[in-house]
Formats: sequence, structure tokens, C-alpha cells
Amino acid sequence: ISTSALKIAEQNAAQNGVAERIRFLQSDLLAAVAGESFDAIVSNPPYIAESERKDLPKEVRDYEPAQALFAGPTGLEFYRRLIPAAQPSLVPGGCLLMEIGHGQREAVAALLQGWEAVEFISDLQGIPRVSVASKQ
Repeated sequence: ISTSALKIAEQNAAQNGVAERIRFLQSDLLAAVAGESFDAIVSNPPYIAESERKDLPKEVRDYEPAQALFAGPTGLEFYRRLIPAAQPSLVPGGCLLMEIGHGQREAVAALLQGWEAVEFISDLQGIPRVSVASKQ
């Protein structure tokens, strides 16, 4: 949804010689691709609760765009919107991959009930950081 982030992504793609292979769209969730089907949907959403703002390192809190970090009161608000929106946009067997915040594994797993092959990939510190779920 960020115009400036989209421009940076376009510049990065051009600098790396892949711009012609990417379709850049400004959209809230999957609205701009409604009716299309995908093998995978990958998301690095905002997942920090507003109440955690004061606990973030200054270099993150003061320099990263707030809309890229904060997802609302619980930090799960984005997942509550994306998970049901992804179902009709994935082909059967398609995957939804999402970065998750520290301590969100159980809550995200609950939101993914009804999906197949739900698993979590941990970072180098052993903290679950990516959820992977397949559409039935």
C-alpha cells in the first residue's frame, strides 16, 4: 500500500535486471489481483503489536515506516485479513508463506486451522519465523 516502498522495489528490480519479470501493483492485500490464481503467496507483513512500540530498538522504531511494522493492538490483525483472503487466490495445493513475529506461532497456527500441511520454519536462533500452509 506504500507508494514509496513500491518505487524502491521498482528501482531495486531495475538495478538487478529483473524489472521486466515483475508486475508491480499498489494494493491493499490481494485486491488488485482479485480473480487471479497463484501457486504461492509470500508475505512479510507488519506483525508488531502497538503496545510493543516502546520496547523496539530506537533504530527500528524511529527509522522504519510504522505501517511496515505495526499491525494493530495484537499484532495479528494483518494475518486475520490475509489468511482468509489467500484461500480463493491460491490454486489447489498452493502455499501461503508468511513471516511471523516472535511468540506468534500458536496464534498464527490457530488462524491457519483448515489449511493443510501447516508448518513453521525457525530462524538461526530457533525462533519460529515463517509459517507455511497449503490450500486443500
